[in-house]
Amino acid sequence: MKKLLFILLLIFFSTDIRSQELPFYFSPGVQIGINSGGSTYFSYQLTLGMHINQSIIFPGITFGKRRYKYKKEKKYESYTYLDGQVSFLFFGLGHGKIWKSDGESFIKSKLWVLNPIVPITFISYDYISFADKPNHHFGAFGVLPIPLEALLYRGSISEIIDSGLP
Repeated sequence: MKKLLFILLLIFFSTDIRSQELPFYFSPGVQIGINSGGSTYFSYQLTLGMHINQSIIFPGITFGKRRYKYKKEKKYESYTYLDGQVSFLFFGLGHGKIWKSDGESFIKSKLWVLNPIVPITFISYDYISFADKPNHHFGAFGVLPIPLEALLYRGSISEIIDSGLP
């Protein structure tokens, strides 16, 4: 996963690649959900990615935090996650790791589809290889994709919103 992050950052900071005007983006997001054991969770994340050659393919890397509320044990647990992902406009998939606050790590795979009713929201399914907790996680999340080039050439986020996203 560190190699994937390094490669994406190398591509982004390469002036030769940036001069070709590849549309990089960042996308903050929030998610709420429930696992197969009935515990709820809240996540927030930031995705860094790019749009490849006028296609519908959007590869990216997502960094996030997730907090579970376990009703039976009456406790909260916090996790950090990192995954590579690829989106195809209406759906996507990703694979990576999630770390408990004590450093224990688990494999995390995710799928999502566009919510046909609410724009820029998705319905998601995650499988996490927890040994002693439910593995299936269902949720809904919203994102706000922001083109990085718009920030580089136009200035602040408020200027981009005022003038409209490209």
